[in-house]
Amino acid sequence: MKKNLSSFSAGLLTGALLLSIGTTALATSGRVSFNFSNVALHGETKFTAGSTITAPNGQQIPSTILYTDDAGGKTNYLPIRAVSDLLGVEIGYDAVSKTILLGQTSNRHWTRSIKGPQVRYQSRNDTSTAETMTAFRLSTLPEPWKLDRSENGVQWYRNGDAWIMFRAALPGEGDCSKTFDSVKTAQSIQQITVQNHPAEYYGNQVSSLLVWENEDGVLFWLSAGNVSKDELQQIAHCVKPENEEMNVQMNWMPEGYTRMTSYGGGGNYTEIWEKKGQALELICSASPLQLPERQSESVQVCGLPARFWHVDFVEDIASDDRPIHRPVELDDGSTITVTQVHHGSMNNTPVLYWEKNGTYFRLMAPLDQNTMIKIAENIHETQSA
Repeated sequence: MKKNLSSFSAGLLTGALLLSIGTTALATSGRVSFNFSNVALHGETKFTAGSTITAPNGQQIPSTILYTDDAGGKTNYLPIRAVSDLLGVEIGYDAVSKTILLGQTSNRHWTRSIKGPQVRYQSRNDTSTAETMTAFRLSTLPEPWKLDRSENGVQWYRNGDAWIMFRAALPGEGDCSKTFDSVKTAQSIQQITVQNHPAEYYGNQVSSLLVWENEDGVLFWLSAGNVSKDELQQIAHCVKPENEEMNVQMNWMPEGYTRMTSYGGGGNYTEIWEKKGQALELICSASPLQLPERQSESVQVCGLPARFWHVDFVEDIASDDRPIHRPVELDDGSTITVTQVHHGSMNNTPVLYWEKNGTYFRLMAPLDQNTMIKIAENIHETQSA
């Protein structure tokens, strides 16, 4: 009697055979017998003694293996795929970590692959669940970590030369990937636990990645530089759901400015305006924000204490400094036009910073102090559950 078995099952059977022989190599008098036993489930025979299994390559492999030790004790081995099929337990195999997965693969919404120095996680779902799921953010971060910027659900945090990029990817939102400096680093996987969920840690203090998935299929992604494993794991425990959606309304802007884009989520909201290729950026956050290192001046916004950072020279917005319009072809073959504007850095752009009702505001633009204060005093923030 012959049974068919997948190449994956055959490989696992071979592995089980090698393991059973290799781990008892010192028991030189131990005996191995093939196809010795019948196998029945709830009284129904599934394998009969003497039967083999036909692998995809046409080779016959044992349906059962009987190992007899020195003391006469007998241990039966079955193909792990056959066991999983008989008992209704889903099975998988992670080739990177050489781990057999039992009863876990059906609950995972993301699959991992490593190609060269790149680690990639891909959603099993084709449809995004973003409209029905909670956003997340890093709350109560240890000092002196500060939010540097937030864009399209991705948050960047800084602490001197150390940095963290955080993303909570919902099922169906696409891939997450990171490319390390070497294949060895990408394959240096350590299994740890984060918030009672299995997690994978890659890399070292110079460049690292921590990934885990919750019961709803949200993939948490912490990519870091110059951060130790212990500190990254500590920061991972700061991930909390954000139940309120932040938004603002800018009721006054200087003449000539056009609203380009806005994006929010995870306790943050960013809005960008443009005038002749120069950007004005407002970011609001439930977390403290990264600020310039140069000296600031104390000012007020709506009677609240605020700080303003001058620059020695603010370049005038020239009439010929227009935004660049660039066509971009999408995956479906369609083309959209993308407008590129110049974003100044905090080192060479005036910055206004204030806090109101537990929300932190940072306004950055090539404008004078009075104009920026007037913009700030005409901002109305809203939050909706």
